[in-house]
Parts: sequence; C-alpha cells; structure tokens
Amino acid sequence: MALQYLYAPSGYEPGKANGILPNITNADFAFDRNTSATRINADGLIENMAVDVPRLDYTDGSCPTLLTGPASTNLLHNSGWAGGGALPTNWAYGAQGGTSTSVSSTRGTLIKAYRFQTSSARQYFNRTITTVVGRTYVSSIYVESITGSSQLKHILYRIGGGGTNVFKKDGVVVTENEPVVAGSFYSIIFTSNIAETLIYRVGLGAIANVTGDVTLSQPQLEGDVGFLHRTSFILSPVGATQSRSRDWGVISGDLSSYINSSEGVLEIRAKALFDGGRDVRIGISDGSADNRINLSWREVANRMSIFMKANGGDVLDGGTVGFKNFTHDQTEMATFKIKWKSGDIQVKLNGEVVLTQADTFTMLGLNQVWLGKGYGSSGSSFEGKVEYIKVYDSVDDF
Repeated sequence: MALQYLYAPSGYEPGKANGILPNITNADFAFDRNTSATRINADGLIENMAVDVPRLDYTDGSCPTLLTGPASTNLLHNSGWAGGGALPTNWAYGAQGGTSTSVSSTRGTLIKAYRFQTSSARQYFNRTITTVVGRTYVSSIYVESITGSSQLKHILYRIGGGGTNVFKKDGVVVTENEPVVAGSFYSIIFTSNIAETLIYRVGLGAIANVTGDVTLSQPQLEGDVGFLHRTSFILSPVGATQSRSRDWGVISGDLSSYINSSEGVLEIRAKALFDGGRDVRIGISDGSADNRINLSWREVANRMSIFMKANGGDVLDGGTVGFKNFTHDQTEMATFKIKWKSGDIQVKLNGEVVLTQADTFTMLGLNQVWLGKGYGSSGSSFEGKVEYIKVYDSVDDF
C-alpha cells in the first residue's frame, strides 16, 4: 500500500502542468487559459506567462504553488505606469502638493513604481470610469516601501459609485485607518448602487492632507460581478484596459489503474484566494456527479466541506446528505487529508481529526483528479494556490 499519485508544481508547458507520480502522461494536468497572466517568479519578480501556460507562483516563499484564478479585467489604463516623469501616461493628477517620481520597482522591469512625497499636503493620481449598478468593484495597490506612518485611506481611495466600502489588507478585512506597511496589498471593495463616475485615487493624501513618503506599484481596479477580493496583477497597456481569462479545465488523465475506489486517502495542501464568497473545489471523481470526493472552500467565510457521492447517491449521515462542514480560514495554507472506506470516513486538518463518519457506501470508478468539482465543464473551478495533491491507495496512509 503506497502513494499512487502526486502532483507538486514543477514542470509545465503550454496546456499542461506536469504530474510527478506515476511517471505517465495521464498524471499531468490539462490546463486552459485563453490569455496571458502574471505570476511572481523564483526571483521575486513579476513575469507574464503566455496563453495556456500554468503559473508556478513564488509569492509565498521559496516553494512554488500552482496559481489558478478567475477571469477579471483591470479597468485602469497603463497599470505598469509606463511613461516616466512625474505623471505616468494615461493618468491625471488629483492633487499636486508634493512630488511624484518614477522609480524602479522591486518587482522587476516589467513595471514601474512611483514614489510619492508630501509635507502636510496631497500628491496623488486619478483614473475614472462609469460604474454599473449591481457590479462589485475591487480597487487595489501594492506598497513597495514607506517612510514614516500612513494609513490605508491616505494612499488609496475611491469617490463615487455608491455602495459601502470594505477595506482589506492582503485579503483580510481592516478599517480605513489601517497602518500601511511595505510588502502588502491594500484594497477597497464595494458593490455599486448607482451609475456615476468612479474616481480611483492613489498616492499620498488621497482623502486629506498628510506628511509622508511612500512608493507604490501595481494599481488595479477590477469590476466583475460577485468579486469580493483582489486577484493577481493584470498588466494593462497604455491606452487600454486588459482582461485575463480564468484558469480552468485543470484535470488529470485516466488514473483508474492507480486510484482505489474502495478505499484510500486524498491529501491536499492548498489555500483559496478568498475567505468566502464562492464555492471552489479540489477532488477525485469518475468524471460524473455520481462518484466523487471533493474538498470544498465554501461561500461562507471560514467554512470548509467534504462532498461525497457514491454510485449516484448521497453518502454522509446515513445517506441523507452530500456534504459535511468544518471550520477553517480559507486563505491560510493548510494540509487536508480525507480518508474514504465504507464504514470509516474521516477528515484531518493540519494533522487533527475534524470530522468522522461511519457511513457505508460503494464507490465506483474513481479515475481523475480535478481542480474543480469533478464533473462538467464549468463551475467551481478552483481559485487559489496548490502546493501538492496526493492520492494513496489505502486508509493505512491516513
């Protein structure tokens, strides 16, 4: 009894993320994304990956993760701040009471950063769009360096569009008074309740006079319905917005010779891009809704679930429900282990048992690993970062 399947981010090519074990083509993930997309490479620099090329992202450290995300659009022109001088091309001043200087970015040569300095004044840039009623917008900026003290509302703000602001630092809800530190993304999320001009402000003194020195980069304004979080940086050209397609269709080939439908352990180390708002999954299945085991990051914050179907029927609670919940911060990288065997179902979170079921079932034909719900061609595509996926052929490996 042993490890039968292993995916860890390593080799890749257009349309494929290479599996490690077994050493066959079917262990590779198919991969589909209709546009280019950025990642942070091993040197800590922004790199644009071509159409259908998987993103092995090093944002979280020296070990890469497979980054998969949703479709989105950066509504800001020239998000790389090209043009030089005190004001980048396509941008306008909101106020000029200090200095703004184009400088090299810590994230490499693909983009520029801007250093803003004021002395009891305001120095910031503007971009404007017209909001759509009912659409959720996410504005964000990255802090490369800072001298002195500033708050979120000093470096990033929006005017117009209606709705209520939700402020976040690196995806965690904070207040507009959150102190700014280097190496973090700050964002504002709101759902528009009126069609009017939205002014994206970034710099120093975005809402009031301040004294400070801060260097910013990667301005982004996303406007896709339902988004409650900032996605990865989208590099837009001078004079235009830029869209990114979702990463999806991430599925292995036929692994029926390696997955034991009767019993086994599915081990996943991963995190979501968000804490609540969507239902995204990783799991194994027979390619249909009838036989599958899914780990799900749920729509509700801090909620996870195990989903099980066997031979077309619900499994859990004596065959009466298809899923069971447990608690976890979805944005935290964690190790999940799911043991399946008739009469013996358990889930571990970071080594601790968090769910136990004694239901009997007959699972048939498990043969694929998915970053998604495990059946169909759309919906529930995983949005997050995967460090590895393992499948064992015996519950002895739990």
